[in-house]
Amino acid sequence: MSSADRDFVSLAPTLPAGEDRVLRVHQGILCNASSYFASLLESDFAEASDLRQESQLGDPPSSSHAQLGFPAEAILKQEGPPRPAPMVKVNDITYSQLQTLLFFIFTGEAVFQRRPYTYETSTDALDESSRASSDEFACPSYWETKVRSNSSLIESNLPWWDGHLEPASAFDMFRIADKYCIEELRSASLQHIARDISASTIKSDLEGREEIALFPEIKDVYRNFCTICLWALGSDVDKLMEEILGLDIAKLSED
Repeated sequence: MSSADRDFVSLAPTLPAGEDRVLRVHQGILCNASSYFASLLESDFAEASDLRQESQLGDPPSSSHAQLGFPAEAILKQEGPPRPAPMVKVNDITYSQLQTLLFFIFTGEAVFQRRPYTYETSTDALDESSRASSDEFACPSYWETKVRSNSSLIESNLPWWDGHLEPASAFDMFRIADKYCIEELRSASLQHIARDISASTIKSDLEGREEIALFPEIKDVYRNFCTICLWALGSDVDKLMEEILGLDIAKLSED
């Protein structure tokens, strides 16, 4: 494999089964952002059983690549003759989530889902300095954009990625960033999770998000929220807070 071939690597998401789209990424930028991929790709693929050589001679750039909207020189090697490219299967991730991951690596912007009906109530208690620091990485969300039309992004004040990139769950992206050792995305996901909590969603979060129990940092965020806002939470979440967060509700109620 020539040095030119090694400049890029194709990442292949494995979810859902049968997904055949890939994203071609500049190896150096990927390795700088992720110690996982650095260890995998900079070891000459010696330990990478999931890597395979795939010739793409004669294959035109796919429309799925173009839809991502990334700068062509950064991610997609579209100029010059196609070359065989190393390919890495990226387990437990969808194509859309892989787009979000790579978008963050290349731009530093995290595109996360927000719950419109909880956004104001979940941030009322924050002063302006706390609000700014807690949302350091966040892009405007779908529902925060007041004008949505077919006009240009500049005319409508939409973020340039709108229509090309689907906002992702911060819980999912925290799990993915943790698995693939992308620390800045992990931090951005945690910040967004903390900002998006509200009394109206605490029950569904505790029931449906296994990441709260799996990751101590997320659990701490929910423990802190429930401790401070216990007065606003219904008794129907007491058992969940005790079992999942390890809170002593009786003691907290006395304080």
